[in-house]
Formats: sequence, structure tokens, C-alpha cells
Amino acid sequence: MNLGLVMGGGGLVGIAWELGVLAGLQEAAGLDPTSAAVIVGSSAGSVAGAQAALGRDLVDLVESQLRTASSASGPTEAATAASRTAPDGDRAGTAGQARSVPPEILEAMMSSTGSIEERAAKIGQMALEADVPMEEDAYVESFRSFLGADGWPGVDLRVTTAEAETGRSVLWSRDDGIGLVRAVASSCAIPCFFPPVSFRGKHYVDGPRGGYMAGLAGEKALDGILFVGPNAAMPPQLVRQVELEELADKGMPVVMVTGGEVVAGIGMDLMNPALRAKAAEAGVADGRQAAGQVKALLRLRPARIRSREAAQFSSASSSVGDPGGRPERLSAEGPSGQGEVP
Repeated sequence: MNLGLVMGGGGLVGIAWELGVLAGLQEAAGLDPTSAAVIVGSSAGSVAGAQAALGRDLVDLVESQLRTASSASGPTEAATAASRTAPDGDRAGTAGQARSVPPEILEAMMSSTGSIEERAAKIGQMALEADVPMEEDAYVESFRSFLGADGWPGVDLRVTTAEAETGRSVLWSRDDGIGLVRAVASSCAIPCFFPPVSFRGKHYVDGPRGGYMAGLAGEKALDGILFVGPNAAMPPQLVRQVELEELADKGMPVVMVTGGEVVAGIGMDLMNPALRAKAAEAGVADGRQAAGQVKALLRLRPARIRSREAAQFSSASSSVGDPGGRPERLSAEGPSGQGEVP
């Protein structure tokens, strides 16, 4: 089947949790991310999605999260300084406790005033004017160590970001001429926390993105969609979930894995490296919990075959309801039942 794998945002904690979910689904549901028709990653999801698309060993990635987080100690001046050169948190100790996303950015991200593009442009302007402790080149280069490559994978990977000057939503692909490292850095460039990332005279930040899944589903002729992203109360994430729910209402099989009690308990403390081990372990458990629904999704016959069978059945018997109509709504909850899936 043509599967769309969509990876949501979630900061340092989200990277660990999403890698855990993918590892749990690989173990319990036989999920192979490299077999997806397209992988879409936003912010934290661009890191997890890129690593999955590159075919990295998911168990090794989870173990790396556990090892790194276990070495974290209390916040120190050295850790705070390291946070300026390590957006992945690998060299930052618990520096996430010393730095946090500016409240004005959180307020702007939570706002519902104006269109998504208008809000993204406002946030982008704030980012362009902000004085952050990292230089752009150092920030971008820091992604190279854990992506390990600047070349795009064979899988169709799309990396989302927002153009700071205009608020325009962008989905980078291998055809856009941007290196993978820079593309992922642009998706993770939290406004006023990390520097905007430049490319061909424009700047890009981790701002609100508009809807793109309906168009992508048509472009890639998707038969089903798997969404993995922590259910943090941030509008960009919720916009994506609403968009997927609308696709499900129109008949697209969708499974959304958004986390259980542990993710809910972490709340908005998503840039705290000390929580990565906890998040990675919870992700593995949430992936295993969702395995039944994901297996059912992966077993679905392609939509074109279902449509042909439905048409043949309809013509054979007009007294029976359309068996090829709206698919069963699949559900996948975390261990606590917190995750909600259409």
C-alpha cells in the first residue's frame, strides 16, 4: 500500500518519544518506515523522520537517547554554554532547564488571530529581530552529527518549515536544491530560541504551517496515513490533527499515535534533555500499544483495488450497501488511553 508517515513536532522530548514509537511499531507491527510512499516531518518530526527515512537502526537510536539522557546532571554554566551549540541536546546536559522558549513566542504560537500565514509572518519577523546565543552556521552544522549525511534518502522525504519573511508554508524535498542538514535545521529553528536558517536569500523558522496533507495525499495516491506526534497543546500540531481527521471523514484510513500518560505528564516541557529517556521508553510502549491498529492499516488493500471491488460488488447487487465505501475508523491509544485516533 502507499503509506504516508507523518511525524509531528515536540522538541527534544518529541524526538526521543517519536523514535521510541517507531521502534515499538517496528517490533510489534512490522512497520518499515523506508517502505512508506512519503515521510513528512515537522520540527522534531523532521529529525526522527529523516533518520527513519535514511534507514537508521531504530533500536540503536532509542538506546542512544537513553544513554545520553542518563548522563545528564544538574544545570551548570557549562551545560548552559553547551546549549548554544547543541540543539539536539546531546552535549547540553540539562541545559533545557536553563533556557526556555520565550513566552511571547508561545503566546504567538497559541494565538488564533489572523490566518496561519499571517501568524507565521509575525513570528518570523520576531525571529529575524531576536538576539539568540547561537550563530546560524554553528546551529546548522550541529545537525550533521546526528543526521550523519547531507544527502537526501531514497524515500520521498518532505521537511516542513515556514518562510520568516512571508509566513509561507514550505515542504522541502530532494528536488529543492537544499541540503538535508539545512532543511532539517530550518524545520527545527524555534523562533527566538535558535537562529533562522537562510537559503537563497530567504530565512526559515519553526513557525505555524498551513494545511498540506490533502494535496500530498492526492499527489502520492496514498492508501492510508500514520501520524506520530506527541499530543502537546500547540496549534501547529492540532491543525495537523484536525486536517487528518477531515481526511478520515472523507474515507482515508488514518491512525494517529499521540501518546499516553507519560506524554501528557511532560506537558510543554519539551526542550528538557533530562526527560528524553523517559520519553523514549514511553514511546516504545505507546508504539507497542498501537501495533494492532497499525497492523490493520498496513494490511489494507490499495484504495484503487478497494474501489474496483466496490464497483464490481455494486453492479452485482444493488440490494446490499456499498462495501467499498467509508473505511472503518481505526483507533490507537497510548497505554493510558490518552491518545485519540479517528
